[in-house]
Amino acid sequence: MMIRLCSFTSIIALCGLYQICITSLILIRLPASLGADAAEYTNCSSTIQCGTLTNIGYPFWGVNRPDYCGLSSEFELTCVDNTSLQITISNLIYRVLRVDDSSRLFTAARADYNNTFCPTYPYNTSQGNIAPFSFSSDTLASNLTLYYGCDASSTYQSAISALQLNYFECTVNDSSQRSYFFTRRLDNITFPTVITVADITSYIGQCKTSVALPANQSAVQAIEGSTSTQTATTALKAALDQGFGLQWANDNVTGLCQSCTASGGVCGRNIQNLSVFACYCSDKAYSSTCGG
Repeated sequence: MMIRLCSFTSIIALCGLYQICITSLILIRLPASLGADAAEYTNCSSTIQCGTLTNIGYPFWGVNRPDYCGLSSEFELTCVDNTSLQITISNLIYRVLRVDDSSRLFTAARADYNNTFCPTYPYNTSQGNIAPFSFSSDTLASNLTLYYGCDASSTYQSAISALQLNYFECTVNDSSQRSYFFTRRLDNITFPTVITVADITSYIGQCKTSVALPANQSAVQAIEGSTSTQTATTALKAALDQGFGLQWANDNVTGLCQSCTASGGVCGRNIQNLSVFACYCSDKAYSSTCGG
């Protein structure tokens, strides 16, 4: 058997070829790594468009923005029929009507009260069930109270007559239910002299369900300025449709995001640990600012 020995020149050539291969593999691998970072930067640079609302970015996510592009799970948005932007807070669905990043505010309205006073299952909206948000300064948190399933018998005729301005009707299981709305506590309302607050309280107390809803201050004032049942219910509908203001906190994450965007990055969360802030830049993710 003959064994051919490689010449020194052949060995050098093979080594050179080996180095070229290794270098090529490294060069091939680098763009893939950079591409992954660029994808996160691109994804979080995109904004949500839904109906008339556009350019909605951090702290919100959803629709075309992955979860790591938002502040937390509570900031997820959905777009219904390409027309209605919605957010779920404590298992209640709200329509998002406006977003103001500079003030950290958005306007929300209960989806179950859209074009109706009579949802299937009335629930309260209070400070206790809107976390992590809080009511804006022009929102009256619990001034608007609706009472459902009130007695229509002649026993309470005096109260029924005195509350005509506050009356609306709901149909439940094909049955009409007498219902009322108030913008103040009953003991802060002036009633006709023929009836006492105690009588009104006694009557309202037997209603089956009551719901406290937030409303914009100017909308509540419009209801209180009504002079007929028709104008009052029209103002009530407007108050529910216009919604109310919710605000998210100005915390240390807000400062981090401002620094991130000032450096050319976009804000988000670390994919490996979604509880940690990330600044996504065109080359890779950083903990605070691009290049930092």
